[in-house]
Amino acid sequence: LDLEIIFFCDDNFLQMSDSRVDEFNELWASEVNLPYWINTAVETISYQRLDMLKRTGCAGIGLGIESGSEWLRQNILRKPSTNKRIEKALHMIHEFDIRTTANSMIGFPGEYEGDIFETIKLFKNTQPKSYDLSFVAPYIGTPIHKIAMEMGLIETLDKPGFRGMAPQISFRGKPGIFNPNITSERLIQISKDFVAYIEGKIPIPEVFLDPVPGNEGIPRGEMGSDVSNALRAMANNGCSDEKDVLYIEDKDLVHESEIV
Repeated sequence: LDLEIIFFCDDNFLQMSDSRVDEFNELWASEVNLPYWINTAVETISYQRLDMLKRTGCAGIGLGIESGSEWLRQNILRKPSTNKRIEKALHMIHEFDIRTTANSMIGFPGEYEGDIFETIKLFKNTQPKSYDLSFVAPYIGTPIHKIAMEMGLIETLDKPGFRGMAPQISFRGKPGIFNPNITSERLIQISKDFVAYIEGKIPIPEVFLDPVPGNEGIPRGEMGSDVSNALRAMANNGCSDEKDVLYIEDKDLVHESEIV
């Protein structure tokens, strides 16, 4: 085969033991020796792993940032990383001269327009080499689908074999989930202007220049609490917390000498 690059279809490529990392390093250099692209989680980025990636020809890394809103990542997506850690991870990757793509989504239940502009500001500050934006896909069987259906935020089919499925899922065309906080027309317009906001061709609205509630210690209040509480109850087998609090462990990435 006359291959030029390999793309690993693994959402978290670096979630492997040190022994597997060493094995990949040795085998890839000796038996394949081609440039490759991976996707991985921010939490798996370290100097040690990046050094291995650079030596074995990693051409690019896709990171599932999903949202620049710390509250939304923690309470809706259950992703614990802070923006500080994301910024550090991207900076480290760029130090090794490896290309980055930051993947993000809009159209979450419980999302406000300010949450989307937290993503725009994060990408504007960190300058990933490219970005990908899609609408949230309410696939049947996922917590997002179940919550959206129970709250009446999606249309579903009632045909045998398709019962409960969303009739149309579009990553680029239009939102698949109704959001009482943002109109579909506004979400579509933001998606079209997303890169222009990041590149400064369109100014960020003044109202969103400061951190929105739920970020940098600012209380979220009731914003999105109905969705967050429902997801928490689902995760805890029906036992929900009364408080809707931002729980994030802001732990800096450790140096390679401390990696276990």
